[in-house]
Amino acid sequence: MKRSKLSGDKYRKLAKEKLEKQRLVLENVPKINTLFSKEVITSVSVSPKISSSVIDSGDIKTVQNEKNNTYFNDRTEIELQNKTKTSIFSKDPSQWIRTADFIHFVASHGVDQNMNSDFSNSKRIYSDQSRYLTKSMFYRILSNNEKILRTWLVYSEIKGTVFCAPCWLFRDDSGLATTGFNDWKNACSRLKQHENSINHKNCLIQIQDINQTKERVDSRLMNQIDGEKNYWKNILLRIVAVVKSLALRGLPFRGDNELIGSSKNGNFLMSIELISEFDPFLAQHINKYGNAGRGSTSYLSSTVFEEVISIMAEKVNKYSVDEIKRRKYFSIIVDSTPDITHIDQLSFIVRYVNDQGLPVERFLEFIPKAGHKSAELFDVVNDLIKRYGLDWFNCRGQSYDNANNMSGSYSGLQARVKEINNLIYFVPCAAHSLNLVGTHAVDSSKEAVKYFGLMQHLFMFFTISTHRWEILSNNLKPGTHTLKHPSFTRWSSRDAACLSINENWSEIINALTYIMNATTENNMTRNESQGLLNKLQSLETCFMSILWGFLLNRLNVVSEKLQKVEIDCGLVVELYDSLIQLTTNTLENFDEFEKKAIEKSVTKEYKDLKTHHLLNKLNKRRAAYQNFFFPFAFIVMLERLSHDDIVKGATQLNEIYYDDMDLNELINECLHLKAHIIQLADDKQNNVPKLLQILHEKNLISIYPNIEIALRIYTSTAVTNCSAERSFSCLKRIKNYLRSTMSQDRLNALAILSIEHELTNQLSYDDIIEDFAKKKSRRKTII
Repeated sequence: MKRSKLSGDKYRKLAKEKLEKQRLVLENVPKINTLFSKEVITSVSVSPKISSSVIDSGDIKTVQNEKNNTYFNDRTEIELQNKTKTSIFSKDPSQWIRTADFIHFVASHGVDQNMNSDFSNSKRIYSDQSRYLTKSMFYRILSNNEKILRTWLVYSEIKGTVFCAPCWLFRDDSGLATTGFNDWKNACSRLKQHENSINHKNCLIQIQDINQTKERVDSRLMNQIDGEKNYWKNILLRIVAVVKSLALRGLPFRGDNELIGSSKNGNFLMSIELISEFDPFLAQHINKYGNAGRGSTSYLSSTVFEEVISIMAEKVNKYSVDEIKRRKYFSIIVDSTPDITHIDQLSFIVRYVNDQGLPVERFLEFIPKAGHKSAELFDVVNDLIKRYGLDWFNCRGQSYDNANNMSGSYSGLQARVKEINNLIYFVPCAAHSLNLVGTHAVDSSKEAVKYFGLMQHLFMFFTISTHRWEILSNNLKPGTHTLKHPSFTRWSSRDAACLSINENWSEIINALTYIMNATTENNMTRNESQGLLNKLQSLETCFMSILWGFLLNRLNVVSEKLQKVEIDCGLVVELYDSLIQLTTNTLENFDEFEKKAIEKSVTKEYKDLKTHHLLNKLNKRRAAYQNFFFPFAFIVMLERLSHDDIVKGATQLNEIYYDDMDLNELINECLHLKAHIIQLADDKQNNVPKLLQILHEKNLISIYPNIEIALRIYTSTAVTNCSAERSFSCLKRIKNYLRSTMSQDRLNALAILSIEHELTNQLSYDDIIEDFAKKKSRRKTII
């Protein structure tokens, strides 16, 4: 039989023949060192890079500095042993040798000016005093006082004189080119005269001509390298753009695989493929490098976009921290929630006033497993403050929810923070407090509890069955709100639920009546619908529906306003006052609500109702904000205050923040501002943040610096923790059940880019690519 495979001996014989052929080919290939000069060159440094024309021929005796090809080291002479010869070159211009190779080398690399040498040998004795060369002589002062380096001037430490390198190279007959110059007394005028001369300028032009190196081998290599750089830079430009777009929206990047053309390769590669359909450059790159596998560079892998995400997040985070430090005063906002994997994530937000006088709240990071005890929370927050280089003594506020571990007066987080700095005023979240007001008001009234329980029961009765939901939908008017789920934590949902019931009161009754009388329904369903119908038509339910529909609408509108970043404590007090007055008026207009309820209900009698609890809770919650606002209130009332009242208000404020403001200057500024305040704005603003913004817009900070400090402290103090709540929405979007295994670092990076989307949008593509290139470069230090 014929042998199917070669024997081992045959394989070895063929391999030996192949190696011999390769050796013969390599022997006939010219060596690369034949393309270059055999001499090793060192750099000398004249900046105006010098170049071609009439040049003497000869040998050059210089050495290349292997580390950085810029200048000589501190030795006078350098020796380097080469295979062919030993080349020596002195850095002192008095010992230069004028050759063609030397001129070409200086034109390309420049010469060392010896500016940092010892000038003691440059001493020249005049009749009145001795003078020396100084560094200032290496600079030319223009008429507008700008300084320009005289890159052509070189100092000779041996002779103690200076030379003009270009003129020396091209045999100019001036003293600066032959014997050297050391008339330091007249140096300014003489050097100026020389650099303006025609001969000197012609020598500089000759240098520039020689420096045209387009036909040199190394120039071609550099062009090739530059082409490669531009190619990969353009690829990275598209990669960064895709990463930024996906990160801004909190979208996932990866898929089941990383194969170009696969329908399961994720959003990142999908976006790259989509762009390539309209971008021939990217399409060509994908055809050449797509699906190349491990070990090949394509910049299309998950490793690359993960590094880009990290770089972008670091830049955004650094910007936030640097701005916080620059603006000095800040306050902290802390809140926590469990993620999809049931790991508790603590959100850390910092509020401060930016350069335009506007309040800003920046998300810094999520901290996992911070704990729930106040001591554990304090340790985490304290470590964060230190890690970011922030100073507790510049912190002026803290805002959390009303949980006891946060707001406890004796052992809560706020109490532990105040032990470090008693000026860190605790302001409970105004929006959360308003929710608690509503919750406590409901809990205090048996009928209110029944009403919201009925609302929940009604929603569940219709949504549990598609058949019942269809009956209800067929009865609803077009354009009206359908039944909503009344959440027990978000009062906006209760407002929507109450609104939907009031809008569709008759339609809901008709749907319940139809189900109750339908013989096709089972007895349990008919009985349940009858019970709901009876409760809905009672006088108590009608009254609660009308009353809470009105109150919830007002509470929800105020709550939405309290969740804004620009909210301040003074406005919180005003809004709480408005709700207190509204509640008082509602109690006084009890008969009007009762009349509407009687018209709406079937039964005409009800038990005693309690509504005064809402008023009591509003007053109690208001006090917390009034206490903080009171010391600052006089600033927005300057126009109406007397001289003594202004002095009294400024003194009280300075007693609290005595290290931040000067009392006498603060009083004087307040008196001045009283006279000036009419011209500050056409519409008289009695709002502290607005006043601060006006001072920045009209550039008045230098006139009222102490008032600006007071307003900045006030505005930087957080009165809600709603930014932390909003960060939880981003958390739920980024770390969902499909992305539950992501690392904490990646979660924080994506959260920063999504939450701080304004800063992410401002990131420079070139800066990101430059940082990426530095991070990816592989460098080996040559000793």
